[in-house]
Amino acid sequence: QDGWWTYEVCPLVHVRQFHAEGEQGFNLGRFKRSLVEDRGVSLVYDSGDVCDVTGEMRETTVRFTCSGTASGIQKVVETSSCAYLVDFASQELCKVFPEQSPTLHNILCTKE
Repeated sequence: QDGWWTYEVCPLVHVRQFHAEGEQGFNLGRFKRSLVEDRGVSLVYDSGDVCDVTGEMRETTVRFTCSGTASGIQKVVETSSCAYLVDFASQELCKVFPEQSPTLHNILCTKE
């Protein structure tokens, strides 16, 4: 749940957005393809309900990553009108994609 909206991710099926009170919501996309990446798996959904802002069909990418502490939807961001990015953490994915710390790079700044 993200404030006003509740989200439902059914892997390999669809993504939905609705109000917790049970009102009619939006289909954010139907499963199209999967992408295997270095840190996890992304599922791409398209052909969702028509967006009232753009006139295009809604689309969503769900990023599944390893998390040793939490499982479930971590964050939902509307990257542009009716295009969504869902971060989904899963302890099960740690068996395949170990949790990784971000790589830090030192930057040396010099005065010109």
